[in-house]
Amino acid sequence: MIPVADFSPFTAFWNPAKKQKFSQNDRVSDKKVLGVCSFEVASLMSKMIQLWYYVNDDVKISPDFIDSVGIQNLLKDNDSGVLDLLYDEVIYIFCEVAKIIVRLAKQCSDVRLSNLEHEIEGQLENTKNGWILPFSCKKMGESVKKMEYLITNNEKLHAEMQQIAKLERKLEGRNSVQRLFQLETKMEMKQLKVSYLKKALWNATYDDIVLLLCKCLFTTFIRIESLFKSMQIVRRQTTENFPTKIRARLWSFSKGNRKTSPIECFARCSADHPVTGESKIRLSIFKTRLQCPSLDTLGDAKLEQKYATAILEIDTLVMMPSMITEAKIHKLKKMLPRNIRFLVKERLKLVQNEGNLSVSSEKISQILSWLSPLARNTLTRWMAEQRYAHSNINDCGEELLLQVETLCFADKEKADAVLSELLVGLTQICLAQKKLSDCSSEVFNINYNTVIFEVYINSFAVLYHLIPTSIFHLKFSRKLPKNHPKYNLRRQKLSHLHFYFHDRITGKNPTAFKVASASVTNKSATYFGSVAVMDDPLTVGPNPRSKQVGRAQGIYSAASRNEIGLLMVVNYVFTQGKFNGSTISVLGRNAVLSAIREMPIVGGSGVFRFARGYAQARTHTFDLKSGDAVVEYNVYVFHN
Repeated sequence: MIPVADFSPFTAFWNPAKKQKFSQNDRVSDKKVLGVCSFEVASLMSKMIQLWYYVNDDVKISPDFIDSVGIQNLLKDNDSGVLDLLYDEVIYIFCEVAKIIVRLAKQCSDVRLSNLEHEIEGQLENTKNGWILPFSCKKMGESVKKMEYLITNNEKLHAEMQQIAKLERKLEGRNSVQRLFQLETKMEMKQLKVSYLKKALWNATYDDIVLLLCKCLFTTFIRIESLFKSMQIVRRQTTENFPTKIRARLWSFSKGNRKTSPIECFARCSADHPVTGESKIRLSIFKTRLQCPSLDTLGDAKLEQKYATAILEIDTLVMMPSMITEAKIHKLKKMLPRNIRFLVKERLKLVQNEGNLSVSSEKISQILSWLSPLARNTLTRWMAEQRYAHSNINDCGEELLLQVETLCFADKEKADAVLSELLVGLTQICLAQKKLSDCSSEVFNINYNTVIFEVYINSFAVLYHLIPTSIFHLKFSRKLPKNHPKYNLRRQKLSHLHFYFHDRITGKNPTAFKVASASVTNKSATYFGSVAVMDDPLTVGPNPRSKQVGRAQGIYSAASRNEIGLLMVVNYVFTQGKFNGSTISVLGRNAVLSAIREMPIVGGSGVFRFARGYAQARTHTFDLKSGDAVVEYNVYVFHN
């Protein structure tokens, strides 16, 4: 484990030996530590990291994303361009981060940091050369890694403090002497761990943290400016005027009674302190606010979540056409506004009058190919907001999703037209399936007598050949008496086997190899279609060097499109103890992300003849980098 002192950017407080030599006139002794505010700072760092990764990702803000079919098809015609909306929201998030940093700076002992608001505005306007210098690109990457470490450390601290609170409640209750001793010992260990974890962010000073965040803030702004300058964010403006104009957008200029588009700018401000001598009013970065989406959009009508849910359900039905029924289509229509039902009804009348019931599944799939990602982003962003509202903690591991990447700015009229088209397509598929079923039943009724006669003749022929066979070859189907030595069907007993399954796909001696994959495997998030063979060791303990009791030999295949679900076909071949030479055969589904998985036992050999039961799997350890896993198995098997 990396020592906290070696990994932290705050060298001012990582040397406790030097603190004893500080004089009374030294200012370091007066610096305040974060304490409980470290959780808010960790959330702020997470937001900063998300913003940095977003603007530093060349794929995220690329021409392919800007010109994507979904965004261009659903965006209102009279709204600003996609780049403008994207830039405005990035600047809004940047301003929100800056506000929190300024609020934290009020607790700093350094006078220059306590007046940080003017320093930030001055540096971003380039009106003065500040004393806080931004990081280089390499140094920024190192600082981001350090902040990620501090965030992870703070999450562990939060979990340990919650466990201490639970232990304190248990100590307050009635406990035996032995139980009390165990709880107190556990409490002491937890307190030692908490005191160690507090050395990172909890005991950091406001001065060090604010200085680090300010440097990251200025570095992020430089990246935003250069990125959107290269993407030509301000339309119809020359590159020579760009730096001035981009700062003007940052501080939100506006005329007195100018009529603006409702979603023109996220970072629009209200005029409080006009600056004389200018034709426009310059406002502070710290008075920005996020405006509501424009009229006639899904975000304005608060319908983006309903539409996203309906779109994903339609996507699921299209992938499994056998599940399309009139009841499910009716349920989808009830989820959506009335005008969509009216559009679907009118569209179906028009199609029926034209006599065209042909279904273009390719057209529906083409629409869903650009519509489904927007719907998924909408629900993902909504769930992240709910999680933050509940815990007030940002997860730096999550990607930053902006509103322009969701259905928030989708024109309601265009979205209604697209959804009605999808519902009409589902209805046509349902009618086509029903018509095909009716035709097949008619053909069956017409040829019923002929089929029955043919079945009768074929059955008679089969019986004609089987009867002599059963007479002259009685060994094929004879019934053994119960006292026969090969009967071997005694009263079954239940055995519980416990072992660990070691699946190694990397290193010098891997035990599992990928042997096949489908054309969609590399594009699938669940590795759908990949097949691997394995010969994994089974041990009595989680340590790979513990005693080996057998091998797991078989294949597993990724057989789920929606989640990582494996089809397991495996034989547990035991090589030690009383089960030496016997095998257990397992065939079932293994949802590897579930805490406990259960797979049926379909047979066995040796001691496990006529075996039946189930195997419970629980992931003990999993290495994200290598993919190696140790799985704990509890096998309950009935056998002779």
